[in-house]
Amino acid sequence: MNSWWKSRLTRLALLLGLLLLCGQGVAVAAPLWDDLSATQQKLLVTLKSKWDSLPEARRDHLARGAARWATLTPQQRKLAKQRLQQWRNMDPAQRQRLKNRFDRFSRLPPEQRQRLRRRFEQFRRLPPEKRQSLRARWRDLPPAEKRRLLDNRRQRLERQRRPQRDRPRR
Repeated sequence: MNSWWKSRLTRLALLLGLLLLCGQGVAVAAPLWDDLSATQQKLLVTLKSKWDSLPEARRDHLARGAARWATLTPQQRKLAKQRLQQWRNMDPAQRQRLKNRFDRFSRLPPEQRQRLRRRFEQFRRLPPEKRQSLRARWRDLPPAEKRRLLDNRRQRLERQRRPQRDRPRR
């Protein structure tokens, strides 16, 4: 084996070793019950007896959620409780549709997510009767017309995303 290959293999072995060492150092153990703050313990008291036997990922998720809950205003907490109740009232199919929509939204480029948020805010600020009328108009459109409108919108977005140099000159 020539020296070039030995050098490459040595570098690769070192890199793999470093990655393995770094990977071990990055993992942070989820907190045990006694490691939680008093506020977190108060919020999670119903889980006290089984806390230390929960999977680490679940404990970590719950601990972070309890820490975040403690920072919410009373109004934000009320809204969160309402949303949780709405979630609980959904049937499994509705929940899955909502999860799928969230996943699709999360995969969008940041500027497109921002645009959707702005548009939703504009829609939300409309008077209730105007929102109802827009919803009814959409609901009453034939499926082929809905597809056509959505396809046109998708094409416009793709043209906007395409770099300037790729656009045809007029």
